[in-house]
Amino acid sequence: MSEDASSQQSVGCGQKAAQLGQALLASPIYTGIMLVLTVFALFGEDLRVLAFPSSADDGFNAVASFTFFAFVFDLLLASFSRTSRSTKDAATASGNALQEKFGIKGYFLSFFFWLDFVAALSIVTEIPWIWSLIVGRSLVC
Repeated sequence: MSEDASSQQSVGCGQKAAQLGQALLASPIYTGIMLVLTVFALFGEDLRVLAFPSSADDGFNAVASFTFFAFVFDLLLASFSRTSRSTKDAATASGNALQEKFGIKGYFLSFFFWLDFVAALSIVTEIPWIWSLIVGRSLVC
């Protein structure tokens, strides 16, 4: 197989993967799951402290961990499937200096990318096993 043919095949695979990613992101089931996880990310810790005994902490930590990894997966999937290389003119028209610098357009490095990035990062403080790795000490009393 020539180099051109393998290059065209890999481009085709990348485009198919991006299309599958876009289809997943647009799926009502995926959207519903991410909605439930977003509500948990917003209110789960408060609900745990307010209404549950400490014996429920492990369950909440497991759901918070799953939520964090789902948010990271969503961030990566959207970055891959909703971002493309662009000409300088198209990137300049977006008004995003980072996208212009790297010659891309779409989701990656856009306002919504940073919003999702901060949302995923904010969950880290609610997951003891990740947070203890960052601060360097155990949080268990």
